[in-house]
Amino acid sequence: MLGAAGFPGERPLDSVEFQAQAKWHEALGELARLDRISQPLPFNEAFQILKRICADTLFQPESPDTPIQVLGLLESAGVEFDHLWVTGLTDEAWPLKSSPNPFLPLAQQRKAAFPRRAPRPRSRSTGASPTAGSRPRARWCSRISPRRRP
Repeated sequence: MLGAAGFPGERPLDSVEFQAQAKWHEALGELARLDRISQPLPFNEAFQILKRICADTLFQPESPDTPIQVLGLLESAGVEFDHLWVTGLTDEAWPLKSSPNPFLPLAQQRKAAFPRRAPRPRSRSTGASPTAGSRPRARWCSRISPRRRP
């Protein structure tokens, strides 16, 4: 499909373009797998599904190691840091809303440490986790909203 549109032309793909093309092929493969479970779709419906697949696909091109990395929450999951600078933590952005599995009891999800489970209640005195002192240092920066709460 991209070749029919003249992409990439006479030149070879650079690294980011190559990775983007690979993600595009993954999205097309995901759309193609729907053939196994659905009736043939009209073009407009298939196109809407492909748009949704592309919108839900994370794309963070790999880059060489650098001393400073700017990462989103999903890209930083599971990464360990020596030092961390966190920005953008407004009351609307953090903490993330949980979306626990509706088919399993919340208590069991917490006990099994399910991802995206409802968070454990925080300490009332500090609002922090009891193990916060054992984590690497973090610098917290946040824009303070000028509006007042009722």
